[in-house]
Amino acid sequence: MLGDKLDNKTYQEILDNAKALRAKAEKEQAEAKVLAEKAALEKEQQRQLFAKVLTVALYDKGYYKGDWEAYLTYEVAFENKSEKDIRAIKGSMLITDLFDTKIKEINIVEDDRIPAGKILKKSYSTDYNQFMDEDTRLRSKDLKDIKAIWTPEKIIFSDGSILE
Repeated sequence: MLGDKLDNKTYQEILDNAKALRAKAEKEQAEAKVLAEKAALEKEQQRQLFAKVLTVALYDKGYYKGDWEAYLTYEVAFENKSEKDIRAIKGSMLITDLFDTKIKEINIVEDDRIPAGKILKKSYSTDYNQFMDEDTRLRSKDLKDIKAIWTPEKIIFSDGSILE
């Protein structure tokens, strides 16, 4: 056990050592679980705080084939629910199937101003790779068969204040 030599140890000493190691491991697992729950709670509280300020929704998706490349396209609406203009936002949109299985995650940085109480609609695209499962799965799904989960990272307001 952990490189200890068993020579000159009684059976009881070996059992006691194993019990102590197990108790230590269980304590460490319990502490890790508490920390993970605390981190998840903080993340959810942050998400709720951001949700009071900004709602982000994927309202359409598509596919575009150009001369040399193909793209997946995304239509996203940002609603500023605060009383201050938003100067820029940063976050990611996780797209899952109806069973919450990840299909694709898209990082979004938007620096177009979003006036207080208004909605900004923007178009985004990512390269389409027919050999990547995430791209082919997303292309084949109807909008009604996916979920888009916005994870905010940072909001910069026009007055210079920051929410992160």
